[in-house]
Amino acid sequence: MSTRPFDLVLFDLDGTLADTALDIAHALNVTLVEAGLPPHPIDTVISYVGDGAAKLIERAVPPSEKPRDLVGLLRRFVVHYQARPCVESRLYPGIADLLGDSTHGRA
Repeated sequence: MSTRPFDLVLFDLDGTLADTALDIAHALNVTLVEAGLPPHPIDTVISYVGDGAAKLIERAVPPSEKPRDLVGLLRRFVVHYQARPCVESRLYPGIADLLGDSTHGRA
């Protein structure tokens, strides 16, 4: 029997421990531009975040373009997001110390 209360703890980094908004916005906007759709300013992207990537794509596509292949756009978004992990993302202040991490602000 373990003397520790937990053997493993998992964290959701996006928006919980790390500010990933700029990387999410970049991946979203590259995806939109690729599809011939207009990009969104960072504040707009932030307002769309929550409820997962599929909902992000749904919110980002203009209503007049809704017959688009949202699943295909989601796949492209994931490709772009995975291609540039943690370029602009940063841990929120105090998180590195809380977790005992030596990265000091890098996600």
